[in-house]
Formats: sequence, structure tokens, C-alpha cells
Amino acid sequence: MRCDRHHRIFVKALLLLTSLWFSERLLRQLPQGILRMHCVTLLTPHLPRPCL
Repeated sequence: MRCDRHHRIFVKALLLLTSLWFSERLLRQLPQGILRMHCVTLLTPHLPRPCL
């Protein structure tokens, strides 16, 4: 039971670290990503717009 709780905490911490790393990369590549997504929305107006 205790191991399960520790495992859940570890998974939550891992997810938090992964999301932080991903958001940092996303912030670093934000201008390119916005331009790319703008091009995608311009090229495919009939599709729903992808959200960040």
C-alpha cells in the first residue's frame, strides 16, 4: 500500500518534470511554433484550429 502511494507520487513528479521540460522547450520554440501553426491554419481552414 505504501509502495503504491510512493509510486503514484513518483509518477506525478515525473509527469510534472516532463511537462515543465516540454513547456520550457515550447517557450523556447514559441515563435517558430506560432508561425508554423498559423501556416497550418491558413492551409487548412476547414479543419478545427489546433490549440496550444
